[in-house]
Amino acid sequence: MDGKKQKGDGRYAFPDIFVVGNDNSESAVVLELKDIHLSGLWNGAHGGWAKWTIPSYEELEALAEKVAVMDEASMDKMWYMYWSDRDNKYTSTTIGKMRKDALAQVKRYVKVIKKGRAEKFEDSGVRDPRVTVKRTDSTLFSFVLMAVGGQRILYEAGKPEKMKFSYSSTLA
Repeated sequence: MDGKKQKGDGRYAFPDIFVVGNDNSESAVVLELKDIHLSGLWNGAHGGWAKWTIPSYEELEALAEKVAVMDEASMDKMWYMYWSDRDNKYTSTTIGKMRKDALAQVKRYVKVIKKGRAEKFEDSGVRDPRVTVKRTDSTLFSFVLMAVGGQRILYEAGKPEKMKFSYSSTLA
């Protein structure tokens, strides 16, 4: 929770995966996951969402084979199209822009997690009652993992961050 933001302006954030250890843990990991579908790559390559044209199995298979051997720099330039619930429309972007945006997103999570427990509504920090926060030095690692077309996994690692808190799970 980012106490500086109002409700509806991104006050609450939910990392895809927040891995914490047991009571003796000195580190935690935040993961942001992205799934790039072949259909979005196909439509991005064709300049728009093809409502009346559905790609054939052969076209998608050829695209999957292309993605499987493509270098990351070329992949970052590939156009991708997806439905944006927030904007209520189809949106075009590149894989590289999605990677950059996902890394910025995980950095925002890290910034808030480093603050420890959010005790009051006005505070910033972790507000999940299933997570125990203890005042001790630890390290927070962050990663973005992108599955591209069911063929490749791309990743970006954030800078390891030193914290004054450690986290553990109270789940049974």
